[in-house]
Amino acid sequence: MTACKGQGDVMAGPSECGLEAERIASIVTGALDPAERASAVAYLCVTPFAAGQTLAVPVQPVVTDRDCYVAFVDAHPHANWGHDCRYLLIDARSGEISSHPRRFPAFTAADERWRVVYRPSS
Repeated sequence: MTACKGQGDVMAGPSECGLEAERIASIVTGALDPAERASAVAYLCVTPFAAGQTLAVPVQPVVTDRDCYVAFVDAHPHANWGHDCRYLLIDARSGEISSHPRRFPAFTAADERWRVVYRPSS
């Protein structure tokens, strides 16, 4: 199985994957618990992951078991690292979610593949 490929930026909606960008962002937002809705920031990687790819999270890598989109939920966005966060793997076809608690991000501010899809109103 290969990763879903859309024309240009995946956030524009990868038609052959069955999920549009707005639907993926809605799935991520819907998966947030009340505490995350109050203070967390959620990011979505615009590049889909193929089954078997590894998300290089320091100390705790995440291996994708299906073609998916990956979201990152930072529970404490104003704190230094080594705090609660989680990764959501969103099945590229069905939208089914699996949650993977971790303590570190897999990207830096310089990684342009990640987009904010949820930020609490201030």
